[in-house]
Amino acid sequence: MKLSKREKHLLIILLFTILIAIYYKIVISDQLKKINDLEQTAKIYRTKVKNVKIELENEVNQDVEYKILNEKIINLSSMLLPEMFQEKIIISIDEMIKKSNISGNILNFSGPNIDTVSEERENREDEEYLIKKLVEEYYDLSKKINKNRKEENENTKADVETKENRVEKMTMDIFYTGRYENLVKFIDLIQNYDKKLLIKNLNIIRNSDNEISGNIKIDFFAVPLLNLVYDDFTVWNFEDNYGKQNPFYSSKVNTGIGKANESNEISYDFAMNVKPYNSDLPTVTLGKTNDSQRKTYVYADNPLVEDVEIYFSESEGKYFFKYKTNRDKYPNDFNKWVEFIPLSNSINIIIYTHKRNSENDMSGVNIKLYNETDKRVFIRITGDDLYRPRVNVVGESGLVDVVRD
Repeated sequence: MKLSKREKHLLIILLFTILIAIYYKIVISDQLKKINDLEQTAKIYRTKVKNVKIELENEVNQDVEYKILNEKIINLSSMLLPEMFQEKIIISIDEMIKKSNISGNILNFSGPNIDTVSEERENREDEEYLIKKLVEEYYDLSKKINKNRKEENENTKADVETKENRVEKMTMDIFYTGRYENLVKFIDLIQNYDKKLLIKNLNIIRNSDNEISGNIKIDFFAVPLLNLVYDDFTVWNFEDNYGKQNPFYSSKVNTGIGKANESNEISYDFAMNVKPYNSDLPTVTLGKTNDSQRKTYVYADNPLVEDVEIYFSESEGKYFFKYKTNRDKYPNDFNKWVEFIPLSNSINIIIYTHKRNSENDMSGVNIKLYNETDKRVFIRITGDDLYRPRVNVVGESGLVDVVRD
């Protein structure tokens, strides 16, 4: 049977179609199935990656919150004695006695021993003190970070709550003589000491019109710090001269104990801490000095350089401030200003920082300071790296002086 030319073309087309169908059935359909399976697998992995990113972001945020809570707890615990360093306590009290110009003799020490501190509430049963609240937040955060240790953390928290009112305690008895105003000054020095002391008992006996005597009982309390922190109390320069040549000679002459040129010390209005990123504390902490509640404090935790903006303004003889990091700002409504009273003729800022600990240590701060007042802003930077400064003051306006030591 002879096929026409047209039939031959149709037959070729049919054979070609059959070949395509066979190829699609054997090869392409199998590949399409594999592609579909891979797309489903990729979708699953994209979901997993998204969840991992969310978990990592939460861990980073928790790490920052942990550092900030750590800084707050360290600040509060620093108001108490880190240990019963009896020699340093004697030196500190002796310094207060000399400054107040009373004649005082330490009669005896009792302790140290473990004692229970009772809490007085004055019918405010729902009010919590700050350090307890911070500790509870600290342990709640630890539970989130260590999910597999939930039971262990609950037991640890229970132990802390059981023992939270037990502290190391020591009592000192002092017999004094002097004028009434000298006694008042001595009490004022105790109350304003950078560590919390408790005057447990005070007896006053009138000797004459101008002199009184009596006994003062002072309680000292110590709690161990969460982190090892070095300060004026825990670090003692043993090369200095302390005490008296004759310990039984009661003289009112100053023997040089204590800080030199204290009357010439600068009063700082604001303080900043700039730390490495691998620290247990935030890389940037900024706030007003003497703010024990940390209400004016802002934080940042940046492995690189953090931008900090500080503003000062003046209106009708009053002075105002506000500042911010990339994370926080004070006040929260940054369109508003907060009034403050400068402690001296200038606005003083102290910045504590640290030398670089490695080539990979890149954290630091760029401070943009805007001074729209008639006062000069004095910034003192202490402890910075000489070759790779961690703290830089840029974009400054107004009267600004920067000193490094």
